[in-house]
Amino acid sequence: MKNSWLKNSCLVGGMLILSTYAFSQEEVEVDTSIVLVKHIDAVRIGVQDIVMIRMLPLKGLTKDDIELLNTDDVAGLVSKVPGATVRSYGGLGGLKTVSMRGLGGQHTAVIIDNFQVTNAQAGQMNLGQLQSEGLESALAGTQLVFDGLQSVSANFTGNYLQFNTFMLGFGRDKTRLKASVRYGSFLRREAYLQGDRSFGKWSVAAFGKFRDADGSYPYQFLNGATLTDNVRGNNDYQDMHFGFKLGRRIKDNSQLKIIYRSSFMDQGLPGAVLLYNQSADERMNTQDHRFMADYIINKYQNRMRFYLNGGINNLEYFDPTYLSAAGFVQDQFQNLSLNGGYIQNKQFDKIALKWGLEEKIEALQSNREVLGVPFRSSSYGLFGAKKMHNAFNFEAIAGAQLMYDDNGESQKTHVQFTPSASVQYEIPRKPQMKLEFLYKRNFRLPSFNELYFGEVGNSNLQPEIAHQFDLGYNWKIRENYYRWRFEINTQGYFNRVQNKIVAIPTKNLFIWSMQNVDEAMIYGGLAEARVVRRFRGENRIEFLANYTWQRVIDITPGAITNGHQVAYAPEHTANADIMFMYKSLNMRISNNFVSGRYALNQNVPANYLDPFWTLDAAVGYKYTVKNKHKIGVQINVRNLTNVSYAFIRSYVMPGRHFLLTLNYEIL
Repeated sequence: MKNSWLKNSCLVGGMLILSTYAFSQEEVEVDTSIVLVKHIDAVRIGVQDIVMIRMLPLKGLTKDDIELLNTDDVAGLVSKVPGATVRSYGGLGGLKTVSMRGLGGQHTAVIIDNFQVTNAQAGQMNLGQLQSEGLESALAGTQLVFDGLQSVSANFTGNYLQFNTFMLGFGRDKTRLKASVRYGSFLRREAYLQGDRSFGKWSVAAFGKFRDADGSYPYQFLNGATLTDNVRGNNDYQDMHFGFKLGRRIKDNSQLKIIYRSSFMDQGLPGAVLLYNQSADERMNTQDHRFMADYIINKYQNRMRFYLNGGINNLEYFDPTYLSAAGFVQDQFQNLSLNGGYIQNKQFDKIALKWGLEEKIEALQSNREVLGVPFRSSSYGLFGAKKMHNAFNFEAIAGAQLMYDDNGESQKTHVQFTPSASVQYEIPRKPQMKLEFLYKRNFRLPSFNELYFGEVGNSNLQPEIAHQFDLGYNWKIRENYYRWRFEINTQGYFNRVQNKIVAIPTKNLFIWSMQNVDEAMIYGGLAEARVVRRFRGENRIEFLANYTWQRVIDITPGAITNGHQVAYAPEHTANADIMFMYKSLNMRISNNFVSGRYALNQNVPANYLDPFWTLDAAVGYKYTVKNKHKIGVQINVRNLTNVSYAFIRSYVMPGRHFLLTLNYEIL
């Protein structure tokens, strides 16, 4: 048995490493819809773009996956979740956004412990500012689980990312602690501590984290035929995270929870890597505070949740050398949000029903007069039904949203409907084969920046509408047959986007503004597979792979880019991960391939970006003492082949770098 284990490990691992081939890549364009840059009124604000779709593993990430991947933030985890797409501006603390199935990040809900987190100013979340420590699972998809109790508004988006932390549960009647220290490349140092315990009907949990890094890293930049070696500076980064939970069990298995989370970030902004501009001196400071409370009632075949969620996000951008009368620029923004609602699921004899209401208020205050004082009020309502009949499972949800916008100078009201329907068919006599079909209409509201930011903003923007069609097939083969398990999943999808919000020249080539002009058609298919070979005990090898083909086409009538692939949308992507679990030793090797794509919607050679292939590796060892204490050490090496590449033009990613982690747990 031991020889068989070693043979399989060496054979599969050797084939995976030998298959790795790296490509260099050109520079990529800056998305200024979130990033504050000099002369923002004279640049194009990018829209929802696609970089890659990576789909490992099949049903999301478990706690073991998260610990072994040991990512800098949740963006690294999202890049492994089915259907997710990540755009990164490079390095620790760099801006990272997500889109799924060809739809931009504004169509994706980010949910933490059943609470949706939002940013009305940018319209999407920066995943680079959400920590991965303390997570128990990471999931993604197009349709939330019917009997889930997530916020009502999360059901109105085209896709979702759901992160569950150790504070979601109630805890046990003994203390659990977890501590870790890390040291890595670019003078990175960090410490993390979490703990939880229940005392009868009460439960408490808390966490804290500190991290800092010099952040400067060497890079190679290719401009035409000229290759330049340099160091990407002004990339220092420091952050702190803190949070706690207080829970109380009430009769009938109901519980009340109060949660507070905060984060503080201070960082340099290295900017784009350009031959004619090696200076960067901008800085950004961010503070985020979130207060959450919910009351969940669990009765027989009847579950309901009342929730309240408030957030304050402060952002300060400082450029000491901005060419203005003052000689600098210092922009300050404060995003305020408050939402509360009620959602209920009830199971009857032959049908399940779901309904809920939510009210959300969002506001933005800043020292930039051009923004005014934007205010948004949204009311949500939904009703759904689920019924199983023989081999069929039917679901349907009807939703409506009333939205009111006011910035002190103009007011606007929108009413939108978001119906969805799905059917799942389990093939008779082959219960491990399933077919699934989904239709969903969703929309995304213009962000405050798109509506009101100087000459770029347009207060007359309409919501962006998306129609989603998904057809899927899942097949589990030989489950537990001679300790082998195979699973295959294929998906086909078609999305059509209307009223797409883009920036175009309006007065002249130097002044752009947001308009509802573009239309996009998205279609593609993917195949993913998981193979697990179990040995004695918990020893096993897992191999996960996927391939995605997609076309994201501009179909705007009369546009010169009609029929062109949308910027940063690779036509081919592929992934392959292999994991070894042997007693206390764990190992993971990850490959990712992204084909050539274009930095702009015009598919011409000047905008073409070369493909790239990256390889990461992780090795960890855990030792348990008397079933009470666990000590572990792990090393992660990223970009093992030292490939020079970039997700975003001119934002070069780090070369080979490492992260050493020491863990201690009280079980």
